[in-house]
Amino acid sequence: MLGFLQGEVTEKIGEESIIEVSDGIGYLVRLVGVNVLEGRKISVYIYTYVREDAIRLYGFETKKDLQLFKMLLSVSGIGPKSATALVESRGSEQIANAILTENTAGLKVTGVGNKTAKKIILELKKKIEELGIDTEGAETRSVEQERIKKKFSEVKDALLGLGYTSREIQRVISEIKDSENTNNQDVGELLKSALIYLKK
Repeated sequence: MLGFLQGEVTEKIGEESIIEVSDGIGYLVRLVGVNVLEGRKISVYIYTYVREDAIRLYGFETKKDLQLFKMLLSVSGIGPKSATALVESRGSEQIANAILTENTAGLKVTGVGNKTAKKIILELKKKIEELGIDTEGAETRSVEQERIKKKFSEVKDALLGLGYTSREIQRVISEIKDSENTNNQDVGELLKSALIYLKK
């Protein structure tokens, strides 16, 4: 079983790259989150995915990336394609932050919807701390959560003033949190989104 490869990227074939480790020996590897340039020497940690009709190698620059990838695969409904999309589009730091802050929107990529994102958070929140990913976002997540909480409190007050019930407001706020990029929206934008949902 391969665990680590060091060599030169000699050719890129679709999503995969050939890593030549010695004269006449090259491995076809799907490099995940690695800047692929032909002629570049790289060192990657390897995950071997085996199924009945294929064996595929996935390469990562760090052990933590590899471990996170394996943890994602342990979640029901997450296969190599979805795990790869997450790592490449979000990165280990952002994925860890999303899990720790229970931010489902931060885990949504092609193949990973709201239901699966919630499952990732539920199954990996306790495990993710074991990776020891040192992220600025993880350290400041409490501040970020308070900022978001304050924004939604203002949205709630505005909706109450418009005559909506607490039950209606709670429902629509849950919808917005799951479907909108709440981090970058101000109170006015969130209120507008809430009113659109309430009028559906």
